[in-house]
Amino acid sequence: MKQIVPYHAKDIFSIPLSFFHEKNIKAVISDLDNTLDSYRKAEPSDRVKKFKEKLEKEKITLYVVSNNKEERVGPYCQRLGVKYLSDAKKFSKAKTEKFLKENGLDISDVIFVGDQLFTDRIYVNKLGGRLILTEPIVKEDAFFTRFVRPIDSFLRKRWAKKNALGEKIQ
Repeated sequence: MKQIVPYHAKDIFSIPLSFFHEKNIKAVISDLDNTLDSYRKAEPSDRVKKFKEKLEKEKITLYVVSNNKEERVGPYCQRLGVKYLSDAKKFSKAKTEKFLKENGLDISDVIFVGDQLFTDRIYVNKLGGRLILTEPIVKEDAFFTRFVRPIDSFLRKRWAKKNALGEKIQ
């Protein structure tokens, strides 16, 4: 079966820095809710801050691209000290392409990290980018995500049995 995503990992924090170097990654573009932190967290957690610092030491920049609203994403990312795109409308690649261009990012130099098969996989594929699919970091989801998560879970299990979730990063 064809690979649904190129890579998958337990979470963003378990990805070794050596992986990013091996793939010549200069920037990690992460989803926010349930990839970096719970959607209920207004402040970046210590592990998110440490992750960002580890990336910076390796000359890799962290960015956030989220479908969530500016009121959620802006304050969180400002406290973390990262550039971000809120209300990204991920099913349309236009806003993300503009964000990449404004930040001088070439699609070949970045990797996207997200916890949703539909949203993250579809928009990264449209961009022609690479995705690391992670498990959600908490069980609780925001309102809209609660409706698509059961389908996401079902498909993940099905595709995992067929080895279609790409290379596992450990």
